[in-house]
Amino acid sequence: MSINSKVFSFICDDLELQLELYTKEYIENELKMINGITVDSVEIVPHETPARLRNIYLGDDNHEKYHFFAYIKFFSFKNEKYGIVGGKTNYPRHDIRFDKLADNNDNRIARIFLNRNNIEWDNEVLIINHTMEKDRKTDELQSIFIERYLQRKFNLFDS
Repeated sequence: MSINSKVFSFICDDLELQLELYTKEYIENELKMINGITVDSVEIVPHETPARLRNIYLGDDNHEKYHFFAYIKFFSFKNEKYGIVGGKTNYPRHDIRFDKLADNNDNRIARIFLNRNNIEWDNEVLIINHTMEKDRKTDELQSIFIERYLQRKFNLFDS
C-alpha cells in the first residue's frame, strides 16, 4: 500500500477480501502517461448530459469526434477519491449511473460495498478516449480493451 492507495475490505456473503483501491489523482496521472488516449475529468449530473461531455464528444466542426469511451467512477472516503468502477459506454446514449443497490439479488460488488459502508458515489468521472475509428465495431472493441485494462490495472469492478 502506498500514499496513492488504500486497502478496503469487500464482503460478499461470508467471504471477505482485501482490495487495494487507488486515488483519483494517481489514476489520472498514470493514464496521462499513456500514448493514444486522452483523459478528461467530468462531473456527471444524473439525468442530464453536461455541456462538458458534449464538448468532448463534438469536434470543432460540430461533428462526432468520439463515439465509444471508457470511464472510471469514484467514491469519496476521508476527503480522498478512490476509483471503484471501470466501464465502457458511448456518447450518444451514455449509461453512466449512480444508482444504489437494487434488491437481494443485486450482485454488483461496487454497490454492495458502497451500501454496506454507507458511502455515496462521487459525481466526478474520468472519461478515457481513444482516437475514433471509422468502423464502429473496431471503435467499440478499443473501448472494451481500455475498459478491461483499467479494471485490471486499478482493481476496478464492472459497472
